[in-house]
Amino acid sequence: MSQSLKDISQHLTDTLQNQDNKVSYLSNSVLSQCLQVLSHESIPDSKSEAYKYCPLNQVLRKPVLELKQGFKEHVAEAVQITSDLVLYWNNGRIEIPERIPQGLSIFKFSDQKSINLDFTSEPTFLEALNVTFPQDSLQIDVLADAPPKLRIFIKYSQHCNSSSWINIRLHVTISQGKQVECIEEFSETQGANCTLNFFARYTLKQNASLNHLIVQESGSKSIQLQDRRVILDSHSNYTGFTCSARTSLARFDHTIEFNGDLAQGTLRGLSLVHSNELTDHHTKMIHRVPNTQSHQIYKSLVWNKANSVFNGIIHVLPQAQKTDAYQSSKNMLIGDDAQCNVKPQLEIFANDVKCSHGTSTGHVDPQALFYLQSRGIGKSEATRLLQDAFAAELIETVSADDIRTWLQEKLQGSWLQ
Repeated sequence: MSQSLKDISQHLTDTLQNQDNKVSYLSNSVLSQCLQVLSHESIPDSKSEAYKYCPLNQVLRKPVLELKQGFKEHVAEAVQITSDLVLYWNNGRIEIPERIPQGLSIFKFSDQKSINLDFTSEPTFLEALNVTFPQDSLQIDVLADAPPKLRIFIKYSQHCNSSSWINIRLHVTISQGKQVECIEEFSETQGANCTLNFFARYTLKQNASLNHLIVQESGSKSIQLQDRRVILDSHSNYTGFTCSARTSLARFDHTIEFNGDLAQGTLRGLSLVHSNELTDHHTKMIHRVPNTQSHQIYKSLVWNKANSVFNGIIHVLPQAQKTDAYQSSKNMLIGDDAQCNVKPQLEIFANDVKCSHGTSTGHVDPQALFYLQSRGIGKSEATRLLQDAFAAELIETVSADDIRTWLQEKLQGSWLQ
């Protein structure tokens, strides 16, 4: 173990043992498990295959050692999308409104005497950190007496000083037959500088559906680490769309587990990665049962001195016959110093499946650019139109008119500038 690893591990365990507000809802076994991870592992670096192009140790060492919460005063920001429920999560603290729509149960983990927080495998260093040093963790249950369709908007706002660290967790359970739209927007005040370490789990019961939009635009100094796991029962349907723009470093891990037959899961991603920024998407589709479908479509626009990463895994177990899975990654490089690293992976252990992947990376199509210029459009404007069309193709897949318009306005505003 290196000296730096010893320093970090010792610092974390000492801090946890000395803090007054220990996490009351954790069982001793889970807490012990997390402490073991923090004692023997450290911040992921380039030696880890999953973080080869996103070595977090280079940017997170100081925030982990300081582990402080230097928050600025919160300034409320309006939500532009009409929803049945709006939740504000400011500087890691959740504000639960007094009036909750019928059929919804919302509580903080700390409000309960006990909660079944467990791990399917050993937690990673980041998850152990998230569990043992949390701000607020929230459970949302869409119950059997809820309306057939619901829209929930969760706005995460950070207003933090340098080296501030926010660990939060969200669990959502959707009852049988319910249809939910969930919009999660992440933003920061200008000049804010913090690290958000976010973990979430979404459980869809039989015949439930979740249309899920994640919008990430936290600011030029922000570090965003987001890990989501989706568990699908039979006939359930999950559609996730992640839009990322204007973030110094954004890491998204998105896993879907197909535990029931005829379940469907779709992941879409749009990344606009500007100079000196890094956006890293890691996805995993785990097909455990027969007759399930998954689709992944990711696009990125990458400017000079920026880097976009996509690593997508389709994992099909031996019993998961009749799996239909597809994965696509398309990337447009803008400038000679733009970088893109793509790694599609198929891990197929069944013999009656339909699984495929495709990827393409290149600069602006010179023929398309020439065509527009020959019609009297200037080069810069023609380039902008091609970038717009490339990104808008995914936004057009959003079915809700108001959400689609909202995203189009963002695209035409700061995202492409």
